[in-house]
Amino acid sequence: GTEVKGENTINRITSAANPRFIERIPAESEFDIEMILSVYTVDEESNMLETIFEGLKLLEDNYLGGMGTRGYGKVEFTDIEIKEKKAEDYEEGKEGEYYKIHDTKIENKTPEEILGLLKG
Repeated sequence: GTEVKGENTINRITSAANPRFIERIPAESEFDIEMILSVYTVDEESNMLETIFEGLKLLEDNYLGGMGTRGYGKVEFTDIEIKEKKAEDYEEGKEGEYYKIHDTKIENKTPEEILGLLKG
């Protein structure tokens, strides 16, 4: 859920208080996220995954939403799981193959290192 936090600004000229309330998501909240990447040629897969992981790294170095300079909106990605489902898996009714990174932040890893952890 969300919480409402009271804040106050002071007008520097008149010294008048200006109370305001913002709705925010509490720190340490966790969310599940799912992305689906459809790869139609084998040559694209590595480059596409590298682009996705680079984007996730950039997001960890930044923030979501407003007031990021005040510390709001910081995110980290953990427990990353990739399910690879090939054409033959669909044809044969199989689930595909899972690759997981548990309890590992990606922010200090290159896309190549992340792919190595997944396929390692």
